[in-house]
Amino acid sequence: MKASARFQTQQGWSFVPGPLELARPINSQDVKDIVLYPLAEIAESFLSYPGMRLLTSPAVSWLRWQARWESDRDFIEVGMTLFDDKNQSWGGSPISADCSASAIEALWSHLQSRHQGIWLHDPDCTMHTHESFSAMAV
Repeated sequence: MKASARFQTQQGWSFVPGPLELARPINSQDVKDIVLYPLAEIAESFLSYPGMRLLTSPAVSWLRWQARWESDRDFIEVGMTLFDDKNQSWGGSPISADCSASAIEALWSHLQSRHQGIWLHDPDCTMHTHESFSAMAV
């Protein structure tokens, strides 16, 4: 996706846990190896991104947790989903956004610098690499 292109979604895209490395995009239903991350660590990583602010606290419910980043007319809002494992690990973060492709890439890079196995997941169940996201037609 061209850096100047608009990334617009109403929770059709998500940040999701996956393998530590992806050589190419893959259908998320074919993923066998998923790194599990604690919810609090992922929440802290989102909130450590410059300009990201908490909208709804986990004290209410992790399923209602929300954070938002804004800059000029751009925004990215993320939520939380949980895996149904004994630790209730992070299952992903649905994205609502209207921002430049470079803004979503910057947030994704920030998250991956802290948790290597985080990928961008599209509405067709494809887990993208940075290269495949950048190469998408506008």
